[in-house]
Amino acid sequence: MQERPNADEFLFNQGMELDDYYIRKTPVSEEICYLGPGDREYVLLIGDRELARSALDRLKELGVRVVEN
Repeated sequence: MQERPNADEFLFNQGMELDDYYIRKTPVSEEICYLGPGDREYVLLIGDRELARSALDRLKELGVRVVEN
């Protein structure tokens, strides 16, 4: 069985930086978003609920920008 990465490994092991991420907050959810090639905006889809919560909490802890819709 493969071990689940921690939030920092998941978010940053592919060369992404903190400034690449932001959180989009809506009345019903919070999404981790990032700027990809050409400054295109993407939503980071995480199929593991526990890892998704951990990543969201870690980005907030690091002071990532939060955008409200």
